Amino acid sequence: IALYLPTSNISNDRNGIGVCLRQDIEAKIDFNGKMEIFNLISKSYKTYVFDTVINEKINKSERGKLLTIMMNYLSQFQVIVTDRLHCMIMAYLTGTPCVVFSNSTGKTVGVYEWIKECKYIVICNEISDLEKNIELVISSDSYRKNVVNENSFVDLKNIIQGKELV
Repeated sequence: IALYLPTSNISNDRNGIGVCLRQDIEAKIDFNGKMEIFNLISKSYKTYVFDTVINEKINKSERGKLLTIMMNYLSQFQVIVTDRLHCMIMAYLTGTPCVVFSNSTGKTVGVYEWIKECKYIVICNEISDLEKNIELVISSDSYRKNVVNENSFVDLKNIIQGKELV
């Protein structure tokens, strides 16, 4: 349902590539793989490394503000490279092109199934395919044309309401 959230104040001035890769037990890409990714990207693009994790307790009253700050930050990039689910979702919501690697839980690939018709977000199975995938999402002319809409959740709504599926 988060894939259907509206966005606002999103940057149109996009520069560089943001790299947000896991550094925890769910990481599938090891240190050498991360270095390979960074080296591939940085030879052609200004590269920024960031994380979506905030390692402190956040008050409920601050969550919306912090989410807006993070989404505005992500929307400044020409492309994001990530293996983090929430980074992929925020890229989708902000219309930011994104190349996604799987993680050890498969969450990114699983949620990608909901948005696979979106042309500015793609799954990358091999680091050797990264440059090709970056060019693919950059060349997409469908930024911000999200594929999840009010009709995407009809079956879920019917299940919750106890109605029979059509």
